[in-house]
Amino acid sequence: MKSKMLKRIIASLMCVGMLLSMIPMMSISAAYDYSDVVEKTTALNIIPEKIDAEDFVTRKELAKFMYYMLNVKENGAVYGTPEFSDIDKTSEYYEYVSVMTGSRLMIGISDTQFAPDMKVTFGMVARVLLNATGYYQLAREGTMESFTNVAASLGILKNVAYDANSEVLMGELAQMIWNVMQLKAVETTIQGESKYVVADTNLLWHYHKIADSKGKVTANEDTALNRAVGTDEGCVVINDVVYRAGTDYIKNMIGKNVRFYYKSHEDFDEPIVMWAELTSDKQLIFDATEIKTVIGTSFTTEIDNKEKVYSLSSVVNVIFNGKYRPFDARDLMPVIGNVELVDADEDRVYELAIVKSYIPYIVKSVDAKDNIIYDKTGKSRIQIDDEAVYSMTQNGKAVALESFEGNEVLLVAADKTVYDINNVMSVDSANSRIYEILVSTEIIAGVADEINIGEGYAMINGEKYDIRATIDYAGNTSVEIGKEQIFYIDTFSNVVYAENAVTESGATVKGTYAFVTKTKYDNFEDKTTIRCFDTNGNWNNYGFAEKARIDGATYRNQSTMYDALTGTGIFLASDKATGRLETNAPNGTEYAYLAVLRFNDDGKITFIDTPYVNTNETEENSLYLNYYRINNRGMEIGVDAA
Repeated sequence: MKSKMLKRIIASLMCVGMLLSMIPMMSISAAYDYSDVVEKTTALNIIPEKIDAEDFVTRKELAKFMYYMLNVKENGAVYGTPEFSDIDKTSEYYEYVSVMTGSRLMIGISDTQFAPDMKVTFGMVARVLLNATGYYQLAREGTMESFTNVAASLGILKNVAYDANSEVLMGELAQMIWNVMQLKAVETTIQGESKYVVADTNLLWHYHKIADSKGKVTANEDTALNRAVGTDEGCVVINDVVYRAGTDYIKNMIGKNVRFYYKSHEDFDEPIVMWAELTSDKQLIFDATEIKTVIGTSFTTEIDNKEKVYSLSSVVNVIFNGKYRPFDARDLMPVIGNVELVDADEDRVYELAIVKSYIPYIVKSVDAKDNIIYDKTGKSRIQIDDEAVYSMTQNGKAVALESFEGNEVLLVAADKTVYDINNVMSVDSANSRIYEILVSTEIIAGVADEINIGEGYAMINGEKYDIRATIDYAGNTSVEIGKEQIFYIDTFSNVVYAENAVTESGATVKGTYAFVTKTKYDNFEDKTTIRCFDTNGNWNNYGFAEKARIDGATYRNQSTMYDALTGTGIFLASDKATGRLETNAPNGTEYAYLAVLRFNDDGKITFIDTPYVNTNETEENSLYLNYYRINNRGMEIGVDAA
């Protein structure tokens, strides 16, 4: 159905009864980042999706952009029947070109050719935009320079480095279209006479029925600003009005002043927020390491040995891991995480504190059936709600509970926590909503030669690590000076737990226990070492193990590997092709290859290419491990010939 509104806009190419100054604009050299405007205009459906801001705009792409800008799908248009030899009727661009030629917004370069891949200039784009919006007659000279100057005087070229004859990038066109959306609509008052008015509404409303407003987000589905109960599922509250949250990040803007863009939607009773952006809030974000004290309403930070005090409101609201909770100064001093202070009133008093706080856990075991994680450090177990929306990632990629093999380092963000008598925080497993878990499998072996409790760090293997997560209320830490230990590292490279390199002897662990761990060297070169510790915590050059623990994963040797060779090496089944260690390698398969690792005085490991220990092995039948790479499933071995 053809739109009368669009017809009026196109008909208004006649003289517009208004005066605008014609200010020539020179090309400027400033570079602009168009990522934000591309994201915004895409979210509002006023430009096509999945564009590359750095690509040049061609004539066919300009037709597509205009199709979206004019919202042809909802408003209708005058369709032409172009017979261009270079635009096939099966092409996705045929409809866009049909609308542009039918509305006389664009024409071919000849009767038979449209030149779809020809790049467009700022002058060309300015002419099309002025033509479509009713401001065409302001360019009285009809030249590319005139079109460009009029577009500049209207603000269409704001934040764009332009020249009438320069070619246009996709990001620049997105900015120009956003600028066009801010113009007032031009409408005819009396058909056939030269009487026109500028409408009260802008073109964003005129074409897309999208309105904008400002306000404070006071609730989302999880919480309100001053109470734990939120609003309806999938909604937010702004200025006491309930809106449907059309984008996830509006939910995270609670307590903040925003400009938001919304429209009615036939599927919902509430208008839907399609885009929101912060306005003038004063916001400060401090990493946990930068926060010194929180006493009363004084929030003190220390950065580069300089202290600074910020004033909190006497009725400060706290959003802790996405949920309101009554003020507790301890919550504003996370061991791992950050605190954002918001001054919505801009009076230098911060009335909102948004806390992201992670609690470290070391996986002892998991019950994948009932979604339970047990911690080896004594914290309460974690119960994950099957229906809760949460993310669990390692290096940005999703991981499943079933993949845990023990000793994974978890950073858990939960909305409800409890403090023990030593002020150590744990997840309130009975009542919490887990909304994020960050997973690390990094474990290092080594010695701490310096510990600074006051500043919360230790020097381990010559590197500085934050150890605040290991320090209790009394100032004690599990990190010890001068002792061989295993250090568990979180995703932010903090040491969150340390244990002596010793295991308990008993029925399930015989002989020595091999700890195979990644060192501080990320490139896995020959500086990497593997050490074996006996039950007394002493490092041996040689080790034999019924079990080998490899970066948290436990590998049990087959009983057929045992003989009188105790003390000569670690026996493991290995894939001969890939070098990946396997736990259950049946004889007679490609995995029935035995590897013996011998610990040498120089920290390297002899890899003996035989299923039996050859006490007279020579350099010819030995390989040296120069690196190894750790993953959740095992250890990938890299070897070089000796």
